[in-house]
Amino acid sequence: MTDWRNLDPATREAEMNPRAALGDAVADAYFASYAERSAAARARMHGTFDIRFGTGPKCTFDLFRPKTAGPHPAFVFIHGGYWRALDKVDHHFVVEPAVAAGFAALVVNYDLCPEVTLDDIVEEMRAFMRFLAQHAQDLQLRSDGLALAGHSAGAHLAAMLLHDPGSDAAPPVTWAALASGIYEPAAVLELSVNADVRLTAEMAERNDVLHRLPTCRPAIEVTVGADETPAWIGQSEALTRVLSAAGHNVAYEAVPRANHLSLLYRPILPPLVHW
Repeated sequence: MTDWRNLDPATREAEMNPRAALGDAVADAYFASYAERSAAARARMHGTFDIRFGTGPKCTFDLFRPKTAGPHPAFVFIHGGYWRALDKVDHHFVVEPAVAAGFAALVVNYDLCPEVTLDDIVEEMRAFMRFLAQHAQDLQLRSDGLALAGHSAGAHLAAMLLHDPGSDAAPPVTWAALASGIYEPAAVLELSVNADVRLTAEMAERNDVLHRLPTCRPAIEVTVGADETPAWIGQSEALTRVLSAAGHNVAYEAVPRANHLSLLYRPILPPLVHW
């Protein structure tokens, strides 16, 4: 496993900044593809948009329902973007397989750095979970279990919710998919992205997933692109190792021929056996 701590500054920037690793032109082409795929998915799904769960400008989510009658099991997806970029609207394609399988999918937004801090974003995600606890019945969601997924920075946020969902009344997470996450925020402190993220050492420690393991016992799938940089792959390997050592039900896969952004083309589909 490659540890980011052992890299010189230039190599750390290249390995721990996925946009830098792929190049701007390649990354932008993927994001354009995300938008196109999401527009096509929206045309095939029934959606309710911009449901507000908090006071921040971007504290909203989009809800897509299956064609069957509810209540439905809930599948929550949290997008990435290094806590400073991207939007739920460009990730609707990710949840289409789950909706087709009978899940109600909730694609969540959050306010972005530098307007807010990582501490603020984590608290916004906990506010979202509290909202679900209060409104599951209104949204025709089942309350006996929640599928939770996130990509990149969204995987970090999902993992933080596994540790502390912000409410004892929050729906229990019974299955989680953590795709190509950044789990040790301290790795960001010397990267160029920190000009926006504005992490301090203290904030990074408060939000370190490797030291804040799940307090629940879901089945956890940790994935990363096999074509990603060794240090970024090391984040998923490190998380898998500590989860396994703590006795969690965790499976790890380095997905062949996938990079950080193409990984999302692989369907994320919670197994209905958990519901």
